[in-house]
Amino acid sequence: MALLSSLTLLFVVFGLLLAWRNENLPHGAEGPRRPSFFEAPDFHLNIDANDNLNAVRGIPSSAEAWVAQMEKDFQTDPVGTIWNCTEVVVLAFPGLVWRPPLTLLGFGVRGVVSGTAASARQSAIGTVPARSPFSFLQSAGAGGYASTAMNFLTRGVIILFKWIGTKWVDNTSA
Repeated sequence: MALLSSLTLLFVVFGLLLAWRNENLPHGAEGPRRPSFFEAPDFHLNIDANDNLNAVRGIPSSAEAWVAQMEKDFQTDPVGTIWNCTEVVVLAFPGLVWRPPLTLLGFGVRGVVSGTAASARQSAIGTVPARSPFSFLQSAGAGGYASTAMNFLTRGVIILFKWIGTKWVDNTSA
């Protein structure tokens, strides 16, 4: 929640700075802007065509360089290379880490699955209070608000481990 508040504050301050900047312009003058598509269609079409063409032309050489580096890294440090690839996959798809254990516990997409540990716990609790750990896990399993929190948590843990590992390696090699 603090992160959301900080980002909101940052956007508000940035918006106020832009508004203040435009207020200081002479009357009738506008700040720098690109012409709209209807004012200069060739300008926009040329930018898009050139950007796309340059991006496509750079893909093969970038892919070849990436594959060559991966082969070199895999030969020198296979475990580290596999770990780095795993980190990338988990950062892209964090649900691969937390969703299978929740499903095994019984927190399914359609709610608590009968005959599982989650259903036994729910029977023991009775009425599940809002904002309880059980309701959080239930929301995460069903893809609700808690799934976003679980994704952020998983990504944060991976980044923290990466940072701690980097610091530990730097300190031990000195």
